Amino acid sequence: MCLLLFFLIVVGVVGALGFSSLCTIFFSAVSLQVLPFLLIGIGVNDMFIITSNFWRARDNPAFAGKTIPETMEIAFTHIGPTCFITSLVDFVAFMLAGISEMPAVRSFAFQVAIAVLFEVILVLTAFSAGVALDCKR
Repeated sequence: MCLLLFFLIVVGVVGALGFSSLCTIFFSAVSLQVLPFLLIGIGVNDMFIITSNFWRARDNPAFAGKTIPETMEIAFTHIGPTCFITSLVDFVAFMLAGISEMPAVRSFAFQVAIAVLFEVILVLTAFSAGVALDCKR
């Protein structure tokens, strides 16, 4: 599961930097050095929330006999708002940092905001699918 998260973070960084370049946002070396570590923090947080809620729903005696999709549905009723609100707050914070007058700070903030969107989409889709596949084995 850790390798999957690492792969998703790499894909998120590459995708965010590529999309930022497509939007003609200035690229700096600081982005490449700091962005992966920010995404690791956000991604690991979401990963722990997803796995803990999934295993809590799976081990709950009230939900015994549920299939994996039903267990994922139960877990995502708790996961969805948590991951959405934390990612929304991160996105808004970096978009507000983008109003800075310093060009390097502005471009970095916009790149991180884009990367947060890429990361939350990847974690909520691909990592959740990985958790369900891991449960099958």
